[in-house]
Amino acid sequence: MPSPLVRPTVSSSSGSRSEDDLTYFYKEVLRSVKEFAKRSADHDALADDLEEKHGLPELEDEVIELSEMAADGMDEDASRQIDEVEQKIREIRDDVWEKCRDARHMREIARKLLAARCADIVKPDHSTKLIIPDSDRILGRNKRKPQNNRKAIHARLGGKGGRFRGNLMGKRTDFTARTVIAPLPPLYQSWEVGVPEYICKIMTYPDRVTSLNIDILREAVRIGSGNMNGATFVVKQDPALGRSTTISLILMSQRERDEFANSQLAVGDVVERHLRKGDWVMMNRQPTLHRGSWMSFQVVPITDFTFQFHPCAMQPFNADCDGDEMNMHVVRSAKAMAEVMSLMASSLNIRGVGGNAPRCGLIQSDNFAAFWLTKTD
Repeated sequence: MPSPLVRPTVSSSSGSRSEDDLTYFYKEVLRSVKEFAKRSADHDALADDLEEKHGLPELEDEVIELSEMAADGMDEDASRQIDEVEQKIREIRDDVWEKCRDARHMREIARKLLAARCADIVKPDHSTKLIIPDSDRILGRNKRKPQNNRKAIHARLGGKGGRFRGNLMGKRTDFTARTVIAPLPPLYQSWEVGVPEYICKIMTYPDRVTSLNIDILREAVRIGSGNMNGATFVVKQDPALGRSTTISLILMSQRERDEFANSQLAVGDVVERHLRKGDWVMMNRQPTLHRGSWMSFQVVPITDFTFQFHPCAMQPFNADCDGDEMNMHVVRSAKAMAEVMSLMASSLNIRGVGGNAPRCGLIQSDNFAAFWLTKTD
């Protein structure tokens, strides 16, 4: 059974609480287990009562005594008497079987319903009503309205909005960008990536205001959302009320932004600023086959509309510049930024895991250029 972290309780603004769909499925399983246990106990109690009335336990003891007498040779007619008693036992059991037919039928319905409820946890099959027609009426339970929109484990994992395609594959998520890749001019380092200014002005990083960076963030607020090195939102912290307020800079005039930066921006606020030169982002090319398919680079804003890489850094991604596209993921906290810088940087992942061979290096025309430029004759 999954932990409550997988199936959390949802609290609404009105104060009411509702359970997760998986919790609903498990409640139905427990309900069916109790029903099956009750029907099994009723069937066994009825069978034991009928066998007791017909004297079945005494007949079974008599068979045991006659068998012992026949084994000792004390009674020559013991075998015949054993056959007669066993015939009576079979007749009693057939009679009990016939009289317990209704109880046995109810137990079988409860068993099938329990199996269906267990299968519903993985993938609900609404055709179980055809297998167990009118089970609620037969079992004497209140008929419930079917909930066909509840999501089980199969629905949460599969499909476009599932865990794999919707979450793990990075499609249609916030703070990501995707475009065509191109070779980076030799002006930049191998751990840098050229990011279009159009993307830099849309992607933001939550930078908390401190006494060390307040002047830089004030300038970002003054610039606004339309130009590079600006900001889009400011999250004002209100300790008295214990909540925060998001203020948009998109529709503010230049005078309003200047007044806000000079008088209202304070230490502790969070400024959603644009990506700027030196920020670290994660780059991914699908299919993500190994660790080298997901590395981090430093941002260099460019005026083009493509991600631009150094040719040395393309080999781990198995990328070329014939129309390949790559994904950019923007980290959203200082801790994540530190991990990206110290663990995922392309300059720290030159050596491959398998074979201990370098994954990054000059390829194709770079090697030919180095050869021709250093040729003696």
